[in-house]
Amino acid sequence: YKNLTESKTFKDKNVLANFIADLADSFYNENDFNNALVYYWKIILSVEARDFFEYTYFKIINCYLKINDIAKAKYQYNNFKTGFPKSKYLYELNKNGVLTK
Repeated sequence: YKNLTESKTFKDKNVLANFIADLADSFYNENDFNNALVYYWKIILSVEARDFFEYTYFKIINCYLKINDIAKAKYQYNNFKTGFPKSKYLYELNKNGVLTK
């Protein structure tokens, strides 16, 4: 996956974003939240696959929570609420009292 994510040959941003999300999710599932953040941010900043933004920001917020960077988690959470006010992920995020204080 890592080699694929560095490739410039993808014409469909969503295909590339899906590969990168799979890689980021694998890091996340292995509790390697810092590497997961690198690849989640790559989807946002490099690939710009808007279809993945809602999920990706949700995972970014969770990564920041897992590494106890509450300030960044809250900042991204507030942006998330504004950008995705009807998100299916808001209910889960709102359950975290740290974010809603």
